Amino acid sequence: MIEIENPKISSSAFYVYIIPLAVMVLGVIIGLRVGQNAGYEDFAEIISVVTGIIFLVFSYMLLSLLDRRKRNTQKEESLVQMKEIIDKKEAGGEL
Repeated sequence: MIEIENPKISSSAFYVYIIPLAVMVLGVIIGLRVGQNAGYEDFAEIISVVTGIIFLVFSYMLLSLLDRRKRNTQKEESLVQMKEIIDKKEAGGEL
C-alpha cells in the first residue's frame, strides 16, 4: 500500500483545482472589462468566456512546466542520495 503525507495531498489539490479556477475567474473578469471598455458591449460576455478559457489553459500549461521541473529536481536528488549510499557501502561503512 502506498501512503502519501496529508500536506502533500492538500497542496496537490490546491495546485490542481484552486489555482486554475482562480486564474480562469481572473481571465473572465479581465475579458469582461476589456470587452466593455473596447466598445463591444454586445460581445463582452463571449470575450470574457474565451479569455477565461485561454487563462485556464495557460495556467495548466504553467503548472505542467513547474511539475516537470520539480520531478527532474527530485530525480537528481534521488540519484545523488543513491550514489552516496553506494559509495558508503563500497567503503565498508554502515548505512
